Amino acid sequence: MIIEPGSPEHWQELQNAVGRILREAGLEVEIDTPVELVRGQASADVFARDDSSDPRITYLVECKHWKSAVPQGVVHAFRTIVADSGANQGFIVSSGGFQSGAYTAAEKSNVDLLSWEEFQELFAERWYHLHALPLLRCELDPLVEYTEPINSRILRKADALPAEGRKEFIRLRGEHLQLRSVFMIAYVPLPGRSQPVFPPLPVSEAFAEQPDVRLPDDLLESRTLREFVDRLVAHAREAIRQFDEVFGERA
Repeated sequence: MIIEPGSPEHWQELQNAVGRILREAGLEVEIDTPVELVRGQASADVFARDDSSDPRITYLVECKHWKSAVPQGVVHAFRTIVADSGANQGFIVSSGGFQSGAYTAAEKSNVDLLSWEEFQELFAERWYHLHALPLLRCELDPLVEYTEPINSRILRKADALPAEGRKEFIRLRGEHLQLRSVFMIAYVPLPGRSQPVFPPLPVSEAFAEQPDVRLPDDLLESRTLREFVDRLVAHAREAIRQFDEVFGERA
């Protein structure tokens, strides 16, 4: 599963994108920072530390936004830096691929050679559970309350509205029920699982059998996790605003 739409356009953008994903996945991240070696220092494109693990895990990431494939000499040099720094794991993320000798140079080491897409796939599950799901829960909780079939607190407040307000409340519930369904698909674990799995992307596939789909086109056609999360949050905020307007406040 891919997190980001598109590909970084230059090395600094690649470096920052790698750091952003790792930071959102719960790691402490430093960009373009010196690391202490057995003798002297070296510069790391991305240094990341996972304080949640025991023992703590550290990562070094080298970002190569080259048109040509990374040669084995780069891998040998990076292997030395990873080893001498005491890092647990090293990644070289390359937009131009790797020469065959580079893969040979990485064998039997703690250095992995990854494309931009492979890097995202490696951290997608952690990113989803530590960044996306908490964000969705925080942003969409009011929408869930407004649209859930039985919520005595909300329904009592709706009953106290003028006739036009009650009518508008009922209309909004029908209009935004599928938006709530998208959230539940993304957030609620499937039977037999302790944690949610990735939502099906594009979202349109999950609603292919439903004849009356009331979901925004951009959300339906989201093909990356960040697109899906950002668009779902944006549409939920607008739906919540409409409900709030009916009640004159957050109900």
